[in-house]
Amino acid sequence: MTIKLLQITTMILVVSSLFSCKTDNELGQEIVTLNVSLGGEEYDEQEVVFAGKSTANNSRSTDKSSLLSAPAVQIQEIPLDDGFYISAEVTSKPAVYRPSGRKSSSGGKRAALVVSPIQRTISFRLAAYNSGGNFVQAKVYSIAANGTVTPADGVAMQLPNGQYTFIAYSYNTNTAPTENLTGTTASNFTIANAPVANGFMVFNSGLITVSSQATVNLNVILRHLTSPMQVLIDASATNGYLITNVGATTLGTTRGTATVNLSTGAVTNFAGTTTTQTISYPSTTAADEWVSNIAYFSNNTTAGTLSIASLTVGPLNRTTPINFNNINILPGVAYTVRLRLNPADGFETIAGQEAAFIGGRYWMRRNLGVATTVNPDVPNATASIGFRDHIGSYFQWGRITARGNGNSTANQTGAHWATREESLTAWNTGTETAPVKNATNDPCPSGWRVPTRNEWNLLLANTTQNESDNVGSNWTAGPTNYATAKVFRSLRDRNVILTFPSGGAYTPTAGANNTTVGALQSRGNAGAYWTSQSIAPETAALNAARLVTNQTSATMGQGNNNKNFAINVRCIRDVQ
Repeated sequence: MTIKLLQITTMILVVSSLFSCKTDNELGQEIVTLNVSLGGEEYDEQEVVFAGKSTANNSRSTDKSSLLSAPAVQIQEIPLDDGFYISAEVTSKPAVYRPSGRKSSSGGKRAALVVSPIQRTISFRLAAYNSGGNFVQAKVYSIAANGTVTPADGVAMQLPNGQYTFIAYSYNTNTAPTENLTGTTASNFTIANAPVANGFMVFNSGLITVSSQATVNLNVILRHLTSPMQVLIDASATNGYLITNVGATTLGTTRGTATVNLSTGAVTNFAGTTTTQTISYPSTTAADEWVSNIAYFSNNTTAGTLSIASLTVGPLNRTTPINFNNINILPGVAYTVRLRLNPADGFETIAGQEAAFIGGRYWMRRNLGVATTVNPDVPNATASIGFRDHIGSYFQWGRITARGNGNSTANQTGAHWATREESLTAWNTGTETAPVKNATNDPCPSGWRVPTRNEWNLLLANTTQNESDNVGSNWTAGPTNYATAKVFRSLRDRNVILTFPSGGAYTPTAGANNTTVGALQSRGNAGAYWTSQSIAPETAALNAARLVTNQTSATMGQGNNNKNFAINVRCIRDVQ
């Protein structure tokens, strides 16, 4: 992404010879009037490469608490919830732009042209020191919001032609500097208890010649001695979810005063009131990126903090503070803090099996029994086929043998339709919260198992099942209706989905136990998927929990005497 970063603030002092007035007392010197104009702020259009590798589609490490340091980048990551985390990528660069030098007519160096005006009202003070380094005079200038520069008293600075050192400084506010400069020198200009809470900028020209022979252009670059900081909140990795609210954002801790040596640019002895800087966002329109205004941090610390009170991105709503600590902040360095929302949800291939990682769990992208060559989310282009090859096999609860598949349209027969698996542990010898696969009966391949009811509920909680995401419009039940499917979409990454075809179910035709025929029902109208959970009354173990999908919903529940029904299985990874 290409973004604009604050790079420099520049004043252009246009020095022109307006008149000459020679006397014996003036020793032949001409008085030169300084007309000061402001070129403005330059923004460097550049690609910014942020360090730190997202783990969305590879590493699933949960240890994201460490802060890494690099010459220009700091990275800190914290989990927001199961399967979602946010990273702070702090990039730094000197907050001064030093262009390649070309000699100006004044003998100094010319800077590159300044292209953007300052868009805020501030004041600065310009002090002149003679060739001996002694203070001559100073004048305050005001900058209007449109970039116009005028002397505060309406009278331009006038100096005899000669050699001077110009020092300019600003509090980065509309408050005019008022320090007593008598006795200061070009080599020893220090302000104790300088107000730095809103930033502090300085320029030192070095010794240059002010000549009346021609118009003299002196390009002045104000260098930030504190730290301009900007926050970018980036939700682009969610692939379509937009930021709609950011709570109070604060940066701490900053100080109110410091000792500033304008001759050397050194800032020491940060003191005064300890406060936090509030970060504001000029645009609160829903977008995948919010960019703050520039704030100014005044401190030299390895314990900087950034806190966001709350955050809403798409359907995700974080209401507890997000805190980043131990940020290194050096005076005179500009920082961009990019907060990147990283969905851990994504697609992976595990031992040849395509899977979706959602809410901290791996789910097969296909129903059990579906060929891996079938696109898991796209129906066959031939309408009569549609999702036929996506349905896969039908299983009775607690059994390993398939009872039909998507190609089956006729009733299924066999003695098994008249009996139920009544063991409570046929698929899970552990518990609902700590499942243990029963490999004797579980039809899922090695490393996978039938999910528990809790795991299905977690999937429901970590996805949307919107009707607008449905595939197909004909939800009428029929043995050859392969037109419909329900789509579960990740709350963290809109591109991560699981598609559940509406395969219906095979059920005994004359009650629970009095038939040898399993009849196909609800194909095209609903889908049904087993859990490994047997439901009370456990003395009879007649029922098992299952997920049912239809045109308008996806719900967890239990049937009545349903263990000998045959429905689909979607396997979950046994080792997460």
